[in-house]
Amino acid sequence: MEEARDVLGLGLLSGFKFDPDDDELVEQYLLRRILGQQLPLEGVICEDDPLSATPWELLKKHKREDDAFFFADVQTKHDKGSRQKRTCVDEGGCWEGQKAPVDGERLRVAGSGTDEITWKKYMLNFHHHGGWVMHEYSITSPKDLASSSHSVASAVHSYTF
Repeated sequence: MEEARDVLGLGLLSGFKFDPDDDELVEQYLLRRILGQQLPLEGVICEDDPLSATPWELLKKHKREDDAFFFADVQTKHDKGSRQKRTCVDEGGCWEGQKAPVDGERLRVAGSGTDEITWKKYMLNFHHHGGWVMHEYSITSPKDLASSSHSVASAVHSYTF
């Protein structure tokens, strides 16, 4: 019998698929990350900037195959503006908005120090080399959580037709 092996060095068996729904990702991971609390599964979300490389290079770097999740600092295009940077560092392409942001549900989170949070999900396509989608999640209220420098969790997925 073949022995199960720990693929990512996280104590998880091969075949494990991290696939949280939107509310779980925001409540159990993004909010806890912002509040400095322990995550349910440490290491399943990578600490890296999705703009630091093309999506296929980023997944290869983190030994992921078709998708990965990332925590990243928000990067603005200009010092005084609020528009976010979307171009990859190596000029290998850029992420473009696919459609208007989706406002997430209001979540009541016990033990978070706040009664309620709101969040949004922004969907982007990788322009230059198709087949890649990124879902970017951010907390929009209360203001102290929305202004956090670690207020973005991104899910990068490859797709084929």
